[in-house]
Amino acid sequence: MLIENEHGFDPREILLPTAGGYSSDLSAEVAKAIQATVSANVWVLHVADNLTSGREFLEN
Repeated sequence: MLIENEHGFDPREILLPTAGGYSSDLSAEVAKAIQATVSANVWVLHVADNLTSGREFLEN
């Protein structure tokens, strides 16, 4: 999902919310492609039940 505000689309800041579902890999690939193209900052948002499972998710 891309959100445009009153200033237009700015691809230099990307928030990548993920629950680890089937589309997470595709979303991550799109974010990586945009990052490589415009030197964007990518922020990953994943809510986990505990710190250990959250770290495991991000490491995999």
